[in-house]
Amino acid sequence: MKEINKKRIEWIDIAKAFGIIFVVLAHALSKDTFLWRFINQFHMPFFFAISGFLYSTKGTIYENVKKKILTLYLPYISCSFVTMIVGWIVGEAFSISKIIKILFLMDWGPLLGATWFLAVLFYAILIYDAIVRICIKFKLSQNLITYFAVVCLIIGLYFNFPIRLNNILLAVFYIHFGKLLKKHYSKLFVKTSVFRRSGEVLFVGIVSLISVFNTSSFASNTFSSKSCFVIASILGTFGMMSFAYGFSEICRFNFLRRHLCFIGSHTIGIVIWQFVSFKIVSILQICFYHLPLERIYDYPIIYDYSFGPWVFILLLSGIYISILIHTLLSFPAKRVIGLIKLRLSLIHISEPTRHLRI
Repeated sequence: MKEINKKRIEWIDIAKAFGIIFVVLAHALSKDTFLWRFINQFHMPFFFAISGFLYSTKGTIYENVKKKILTLYLPYISCSFVTMIVGWIVGEAFSISKIIKILFLMDWGPLLGATWFLAVLFYAILIYDAIVRICIKFKLSQNLITYFAVVCLIIGLYFNFPIRLNNILLAVFYIHFGKLLKKHYSKLFVKTSVFRRSGEVLFVGIVSLISVFNTSSFASNTFSSKSCFVIASILGTFGMMSFAYGFSEICRFNFLRRHLCFIGSHTIGIVIWQFVSFKIVSILQICFYHLPLERIYDYPIIYDYSFGPWVFILLLSGIYISILIHTLLSFPAKRVIGLIKLRLSLIHISEPTRHLRI
């Protein structure tokens, strides 16, 4: 059982690595290219489904909220405040309203546009957790969760709401889809290699076909064909997870496996800092092509030069420099959190002693 659990953890990390490579690549490519359209059919639903696959009702609702605050909310606001402070130093205007919006995950710091994903995931997973626990507490049919998820999908696709509510509703559906994949994990991934391979072929073939005529953007909730997006996102999510599982089974290069697991375990850092890392490449391009210094403000990249080797350089920068930045900034934050936890544990231990003395 332990070996199976380790294998599952490994292939999930590998799946996350493939997914985040696609995310960075999509941001490094010129828009409306075939590869850009292909990736945008499924890369964000895939990550919400991974969260659903890893979802568990273990622990109380308070413990779940606490965990999401530590893993999603705090990284979001702390990194936003870091970039805002840097912005103030270089002359950007101070804005109280922006700070308030960041605290409610309605806005983000300079160059952190990709962090909308963390805000959407935070709210979506809490909504989903609440629905699941309500069904468990009142012994309601689990099919109600599926109905709820489908309703969220329909409303999210066909109605327009402010403050990324559409994204949150769609995310709830894909979180549930990931949970369904986990429920049927053994049948879909372990016992039926032929089914997995068929899914991978369908993933590449059908998603490629849809990408020819369908342009999708999960972030802006715009789709040339909503039904085609749903089909492509479901096939793409299953195909990516199936491919990652198969890859972990057949790959004999331990260095490559460990390296992909390393990337997969740092996805949040890459999501947060990739646009900042891109600016390093923009500086190189300005120097190399003698561009006006104002081109540094092109966001998130200088699209005129997002071709050939520059795409590869942007990809490497978006992954490895992002991990480096996040690691360096996370070290003091982890020390502070560790000291707070230690202090709380000491208070908890000292309470019985104090009562005994009384």
